[in-house]
Amino acid sequence: MCELATPDVLLSAPEKVEDKLRFSKSETSLMQTCELTYSYENDNLELLCTTEHANVIHEIDDMICTKISESSETWFGQKITYDQIERMFRPTLQGGRNPRQTLKALSFKTFDANTRATESFPSTGSGIFIIKLEGVHFEEKACEARWSVVQAKECVPVVPPAPPLFL
Repeated sequence: MCELATPDVLLSAPEKVEDKLRFSKSETSLMQTCELTYSYENDNLELLCTTEHANVIHEIDDMICTKISESSETWFGQKITYDQIERMFRPTLQGGRNPRQTLKALSFKTFDANTRATESFPSTGSGIFIIKLEGVHFEEKACEARWSVVQAKECVPVVPPAPPLFL
C-alpha cells in the first residue's frame, strides 16, 4: 500500500483549438503512482489501477467537475451546475471492478528496475509512473480529462524462492 496525495486541480480558461473544440490547460502538480500493472502500445499507456490510485483519480475527476461548474459563467457565459457537468464528463477510469486509466505516452523518460535510464520500455509489466493531468478537452456537450506519463520505472516481479532440494 502507498499513500497518494490528491493535488489541487488548477485549470485555465478553455481556449479554442478548432471549431467546437476547446482545451483548458492544467497547472496541477505531477503525481507518482504506486507500482501498477500496465500495457504500453502505440503511444498509449494503460494502467490497471489499485484501489488507492482509483480513489485519487475519482477525487481529481470530482475536483475537475467542481472547477468547471464554478467557472462556467466566466468561461461559457452561463451557469452550468455540477450535476450537468457530471453528466457531460467522461470519467478518467474505464471499467468497474478493475478500473483502468489510459494516458498519452508520446515522449517520456524510462528507467529499468535498477533506475538506469533506458531507450525502450517493455510493452507489458509492472512499473511506477509519474503522471500529469494535461488539462480538460471540451467537445460540444462533452468533456474529459487528458493525462500523460512523464516518467516510468520498470519493476521486476518478485520471484518466489525455489523449494530446497533434498538429496
